[in-house]
Amino acid sequence: MCPRTRHSWGRSRKKSQPRSPRTRRPPRPTPKPKSRRSPWPCSRPSRCRATSQPRRTARTRVLRRPKTARSAARPIRTCAGCGRKAPQQELVRFAAADGKLAPGRELAGRGVYTCRRLACFERAASRNAFSRVLRRTVVVEPGLESLYTGS
Repeated sequence: MCPRTRHSWGRSRKKSQPRSPRTRRPPRPTPKPKSRRSPWPCSRPSRCRATSQPRRTARTRVLRRPKTARSAARPIRTCAGCGRKAPQQELVRFAAADGKLAPGRELAGRGVYTCRRLACFERAASRNAFSRVLRRTVVVEPGLESLYTGS
């Protein structure tokens, strides 16, 4: 009890009453082990019960993917002059050979592609696109313009 306010700090209890011994709660019953048996008789059903549609699983999604013809898939490249994307066979490939720009599909290393138009070649040369794409300084020789048809 607080001497100033005569307020009790705890439960009011008479000193003459003995404390009741703490009783323990009974232990909780142990839960029954869950059965690992499937709710379905054999395995998971192959059809939805509500709509009777086939179940969609990762395996069926892969198997039902539309098949694309592999012969139609061709490598696509971008023209350095105009930025048009086209199949690799429709473009002319250049590579760096000894610091000079050389045409040819057999040359090793990084390549740059342009359309078969003279305007695309001239635009790529004026914008310094050959050096930027090949990642090295290359010299564009004037004789390479003879490879192209008129614009």
